Amino acid sequence: MNEYLNYINPLKYFTADQYSSFWQNLFVTTLSGFWARMLVMLFLGLAIWFGIRRERIASGLAFFVIAIFIAYGGGILKLISVMR
Repeated sequence: MNEYLNYINPLKYFTADQYSSFWQNLFVTTLSGFWARMLVMLFLGLAIWFGIRRERIASGLAFFVIAIFIAYGGGILKLISVMR
């Protein structure tokens, strides 16, 4: 299990600054404005579909968490960069 966690660790392949820069650029370019709203609505719709209609609570919760991450991730990254 430890080998798998080391394999998927992004800081093994990037420096901390490159990794932070990647996420900041992602939120600035893709996950803001129209596309962010579209993705949040899509994931909220999927959360409702899977959580209520299909009764797959785990899938619904996962889509809900992704929607929350897209909606609030940019603000959280800005807050973290200000705190550094």
